Amino acid sequence: MTFQERVDQASKFVGLISLVVAAAAAVRAWPLDARLKELNTETVRLDQELKRTDAELKLEASRRTLTFDLYKEVRAVLQRADRTTREEDALRVLVESLAEDPLRGKLLEVLSVSANSETVRQEAQKSATFYQDQAVVPTIAATAPAADPSASVFADYAVDVFWCESKRQTSEPIARALIARKPAGATGTWRPRLLPETINRRPGYGITSTLIRYTAPAEQGVATALRDLLQGANVRAALQDVSFSTPRYVSVFICQ
Repeated sequence: MTFQERVDQASKFVGLISLVVAAAAAVRAWPLDARLKELNTETVRLDQELKRTDAELKLEASRRTLTFDLYKEVRAVLQRADRTTREEDALRVLVESLAEDPLRGKLLEVLSVSANSETVRQEAQKSATFYQDQAVVPTIAATAPAADPSASVFADYAVDVFWCESKRQTSEPIARALIARKPAGATGTWRPRLLPETINRRPGYGITSTLIRYTAPAEQGVATALRDLLQGANVRAALQDVSFSTPRYVSVFICQ
């Protein structure tokens, strides 16, 4: 074998070794590359989560600042002896629309006893009662005595039955009649409640008929049973599945 042939053979051998080494390195690097991709994906996700959390915190801080500003405005207006009914009512609307709970209910309570206008005091009291009753919904739904589901489809569900203020004369009797028909096996709290017209004009309400709001699929059976109770009293009700969850709580709106 000539010298040149030996050199060519050695070159081929070195090339083969290099190829083997490269292949082995690639095999070893593949799990590492996959892991790096996973880490990169997780980093992006955590970064997005951090940005979302930061935005939520800023929004919450902004809401608290706005609510505190409203508190100062309520105090400033009520300290003025020359305040007008229009100013008091505008303040009530601002509190209802912009204040955050639980301060909203407290500010409305202050207006209900401190406003000069009898109308403003009455409207503020109705709204204050509504928000205060709404604030305890999670509590009454969570603390109901355990019930035997076989005794009643309603079990330990809490039910609020609202009547529209604009049709109180006809709606309130229907609401109270439904409360009276609460089955013996139902252990949850059933409450008759006023839906003030000022609240009903807000986004998310706008009730103009008889409506049962529930969260599907868990509350479908309860909502259907409530509709059947109303039908037994010759009252037709529509069912509306809502996206926000209120565990073990169903609301009925009577507006007819």
